[in-house]
Parts: sequence; C-alpha cells; structure tokens
Amino acid sequence: MPTAATATSEDFLPFVPTHNLQALAILKALPAGLQACLLAELRRGNPLVQVERADWPHAGSLFVSLGNLFDPATRDMAPGLGVAWRKVNDPHYWREDLSQVRDGVEHLVVC
Repeated sequence: MPTAATATSEDFLPFVPTHNLQALAILKALPAGLQACLLAELRRGNPLVQVERADWPHAGSLFVSLGNLFDPATRDMAPGLGVAWRKVNDPHYWREDLSQVRDGVEHLVVC
C-alpha cells in the first residue's frame, strides 16, 4: 500500500486562519493518509467547518468536519492510503466519513 507524506502547517495555512494554532496542530497530528484525503478535499474547495480533539470514538481521537460531501476522487484514493470511507446518511450527525486508525485510535474526517 502506498504511503502518504505527512503534511506541514504550510499545507493547511490556505484553509485555516493563521491565528488558529490549535486547529493547525490538530490537522498536523492527523494520520498521513487522512491528511492527504483532507487536503485533497480542501484544495477542491470543500470548506472546513470544525476541527477538534474530540476524544471520541476513542481517547485521543481527532475530528474534522467539512461542509460538503466528499468528491468521488477522494473516496477512490482513500483505500490506497489506509483510509476507510463510509456512507452514514444520519441527519443528526453526518452523511459520510473517512477514518484512519493509528496506534489503536480512530481519527475522523466527516461531512
């Protein structure tokens, strides 16, 4: 399976206000495959809605929410990066998610 390069703060700066150091730190802490999928979405114009250390579904879990559904190209690239895509369609939560587990902790990007 190909691996994704770890992103830097500079990769995320066009999408996050520079004063939001906490959000930048969280985005940099995501697993590399999830970072690659997230950056692909952001570069396609999918707006960043929420970035947080949710501690859900596991202690240490990171959570990112986007404004629009994932592009089919992102869904297609995800498995090769060790990222799982899932259609949720729960009106109370979200419609789709991308997840990656690192060191037994699941991290999520949802829309």
